[in-house]
Amino acid sequence: MGKKQIDKENEDFNNINQRKRIQEILGHTNYDKYIFCWGVNEETKRYAEEKYQIHIVPFWKIVNHLIDRVRDLGQKDRYRYERGIEYPNLMLLQMLYHYSKTYKGKTRIDLNQLQKP
Repeated sequence: MGKKQIDKENEDFNNINQRKRIQEILGHTNYDKYIFCWGVNEETKRYAEEKYQIHIVPFWKIVNHLIDRVRDLGQKDRYRYERGIEYPNLMLLQMLYHYSKTYKGKTRIDLNQLQKP
């Protein structure tokens, strides 16, 4: 994601029809703007924040947060029955977490690869 894409996304955030729809849904148009993407460099992230007050969240942060949540649930022995977590997604996260552990001296899935912009 680059600066031109940030400019375009900001136009979309400020589209009159979108703002009307947000007004209908939220009852106001004062909201925080977020973009979720695979990767972004720090300069572009700063640009979005300073120029448009748009927060950029890379997917790896979300995945790592969810994997941490799965780890916490595993320690409580509540993998499959935690309320509020969709079962198929939980199973996927459990697999990512378990396959990220070293097995017979080898890393099967390197979760750090998710963090590269």
